Amino acid sequence: MELRGIEMINTPDESNWYQSNKTAYAEQTTVADYQEADYLEPCESRFIDEFRTEMVGWAMLDIAVGAGRTTMHFMPLVANYTGIDYSPPMVEACQAKMDRESDKARIRLGDMSDLSDFPDDSIDFVLISYNAISALPEDLRFRTYSEVARVLRPGGKFLFSTFNLQCIWARLTLKGTRSLTRPLFTLRKFRDRARWVIRANSIRGVLRAMRADAALINDSSHNQRLTHYYIRPHEQVWQLSELFENIRVLDRDGTEVSDPVQYRRLESDWCFYLCDAVTKSV
Repeated sequence: MELRGIEMINTPDESNWYQSNKTAYAEQTTVADYQEADYLEPCESRFIDEFRTEMVGWAMLDIAVGAGRTTMHFMPLVANYTGIDYSPPMVEACQAKMDRESDKARIRLGDMSDLSDFPDDSIDFVLISYNAISALPEDLRFRTYSEVARVLRPGGKFLFSTFNLQCIWARLTLKGTRSLTRPLFTLRKFRDRARWVIRANSIRGVLRAMRADAALINDSSHNQRLTHYYIRPHEQVWQLSELFENIRVLDRDGTEVSDPVQYRRLESDWCFYLCDAVTKSV
C-alpha cells in the first residue's frame, strides 16, 4: 500500500514520538486510568447486538486490550478469546482482573503490527480498542492492516476506532456546545478548546491539519503527552480498501453512515470502522 505522508503538528519529539506514546501507556498512572473501565462504546454494543448468534463459534483477538475494559463483555460470547497489549503493566492489570473473574481468557504481551504468533486464517474477529491504532506511525498502521487481514479467516470481521481529523474544526468553534442560552457553559467549553490549541498545537499547524487527509497531532490525552494519528473517514476507507471489503463507517454514537458523501460531515472525535477480510485468492 502507498504511504501518503502526513503533517507533523507540534509533536513533543518528532523523531521519537511513537516511543514516547509507548512509554506513557506503560506508566502506572496511565494504567490506573484504565483499570476501572468496564463499559462498551455504542459501536461495540451494536456489534454484539448484530452478531451475537454468530459469535458463539468464533475465535476473537482483542488488540490493545489494556486493563480489560472489553474482555468481560466479549469473552463469554465467543469460543476462543485472546487479548494482547504492548504495555507490560496493562497486560499484568488485565491478567490480574481475569484471575479474579475467569480462567477462560488468554491475555498476553503482543504488538498489533506483528501478529506472527497467530497463524494465517486463524481468527474470526479482530477488535482494536479505544483508538489504539491511532498511537502508531503510518508505516506501522499499514503493517497492522496487513497483519489483521492475514490472521483473519475469509470474511472475518475487523472492528476498530480511530481519531477523526474532522473533529478539529468542531473543537475550534462553538459546535457541540449545548446552547447559547447557557452562556457560562458555552464560555467554559470555548475556553477549554482554546487551551487545547494554545498548549498542544500552533494555530498555523492546526489550520494545515484541517486541509490534510491525515495528521499527527499532540492532543489533550494524558495532559497533552501523547501524539495521535487523526484521519478523515474517506481517507480511512481508502486505506482499508485493498485488504478489506464491505467497509462500514460509524459515528461514535453508533450511527452508521452509508453514503460516502456524508463522510465529510462527521465531526465526532472518533469514528468506528467495521469491515470484512477480503477472500484470499488461491
